[in-house]
Amino acid sequence: MSATFRRSALLIAVGVAGVVLMIRRTDAATRVRRMVLPRLADHAWQIPGLGGQMARAWSTRVETFASQDVQPGDVVMLGDSITEGADWSALFPLARVHNQGIGGDDTEGVLRRLSLVTDGQPGKVFVMIGTNDIGKGTRSSDEIVDNVAKIVDGIRAASPTSEVYLQSLLPRLPRRAEQIRSVNRGFESLARDRGATWIDLWPLFDRGDTGMDLDVSLDALHLTADGYRRWADVIAPLVSDAGRASVDTT
Repeated sequence: MSATFRRSALLIAVGVAGVVLMIRRTDAATRVRRMVLPRLADHAWQIPGLGGQMARAWSTRVETFASQDVQPGDVVMLGDSITEGADWSALFPLARVHNQGIGGDDTEGVLRRLSLVTDGQPGKVFVMIGTNDIGKGTRSSDEIVDNVAKIVDGIRAASPTSEVYLQSLLPRLPRRAEQIRSVNRGFESLARDRGATWIDLWPLFDRGDTGMDLDVSLDALHLTADGYRRWADVIAPLVSDAGRASVDTT
């Protein structure tokens, strides 16, 4: 065996060992991420100073909405950071879609800025809001549903030609499942009573144990690009069509 061959074999062995170690580290990092990030996200509102920081960001983003030029026939995606995180224009390039999601927003915050949605008389408004109310622990399930009823009624009153699509809250950690399901039941009843289109996204993201599918979420709260594509595939016919009374995602 020549010295050159031995050196080559050694280099290959070292390279293979490095790849194996990297894979193992990557697997370990993934396991740690799946354990740690969801818990951090679930308790984020306990971080000192976060509320003030999010309030300042809320005001800044609301100012940008004034320049969106919402027009009749346009689509507005209304919600919190889960909505804000999507590039809706890229997901629906043939529609005029306005992203009015704000990180950290809750049902009360949406009520405060609702005129920025309705002043332009959009054709369609897709609403997903309430998970931060749960995360903050500031409102009961009934209070969340009552506020969303005010949101739907406010859209109807100020922009009567707008079609309203009420979307369910997504799964989080399993410990949140009972309250989220309670809120979603209230939302479904509300949509039926108000003539809004109900979109139940829960089955699309439930990994089978009432928790968020971590294949499409880094922290059991926010979505990855694959998660947004999963969501967009369901609502695509509604973004470009008049829609129907409910959407079955089971």
